[in-house]
Amino acid sequence: FFASLKPERCVRSIYLFSKILHMNTLPEFIKAYSGLLMSDPGPSQDKSDKSRKM
Repeated sequence: FFASLKPERCVRSIYLFSKILHMNTLPEFIKAYSGLLMSDPGPSQDKSDKSRKM
C-alpha cells in the first residue's frame, strides 16, 4: 500500500515544483531557497563558489 503511494507522491512533488517554476511567485521561491542556503552555509556555499569560478 505504501509502496504504491510513494511514486504518486514523487510525481506530485515534481508537478508542484514545475508549477512553482512557471508561476509568478518564482521570486518568493528563490527568496525561500536562498534563505535555506543562508541557514546552511556549508557545502552549498562551496558549490556556488565553484559555479562562479566556472
